[in-house]
Amino acid sequence: CAPCHQFFDQEGPAGKPLENTFVEWRESRHAAEGRSCQGCHMPDRAHTWRGIHDPEMVRDAVEVRLVGPDAGEASIVAQLEVRNRGVGHAFPSYVTPRVRVALWQADADGAPIEGTRVESVIGREVDFGVRPAVERFDTRIPPDGSHRLDYALPAGRRARALHARVTVDPAHHYRAVYRRLLRRYQDPEALGQIAEALRRADAARYVLAEEVRALPRRPALTGADRR
Repeated sequence: CAPCHQFFDQEGPAGKPLENTFVEWRESRHAAEGRSCQGCHMPDRAHTWRGIHDPEMVRDAVEVRLVGPDAGEASIVAQLEVRNRGVGHAFPSYVTPRVRVALWQADADGAPIEGTRVESVIGREVDFGVRPAVERFDTRIPPDGSHRLDYALPAGRRARALHARVTVDPAHHYRAVYRRLLRRYQDPEALGQIAEALRRADAARYVLAEEVRALPRRPALTGADRR
């Protein structure tokens, strides 16, 4: 696995190899416990190459937990945590995938209420448009680590529920590449192949976890508060 999934002898942006998956695994408890790359990605020696494109596999390895919501006098408070409990390397690996974590308030019909959405990104963003390439951020979750999105916003007047969602975009980086290529090429056959690649990249996105919880009643206002 290492010759393709580890860029040896390459420092890369921010002093890290562009792909560091093998070293991440070697330094994790999974390697110490004798759990090989093939044990997860080629179960029973099958050439299935299971990975981030496989929602069932990711759900088995990543835990999503919503705490709250709690209603105080001023805010709706909650936390959405994503924990890497079973991936033997950073989640997600490499610069290609992107995971979005979001919380927002919804009305009685389930429609999002404007101005109540809070979200964060799990992934590694590298700007290849400059030379040398520059890392903009790296929020990936190491093995046994976690990512938490905190929520504390006033409850909307029509708010009845808090909506939580974690979305996985396995081909985030390549989607931007395909769109640039569509502007560059003129050959109809090439354009058709690139358009199909973009369609598949769009179709690869999926919701990893989603939960809707009713908002608790807020404390009743006193006469002084109403004034």
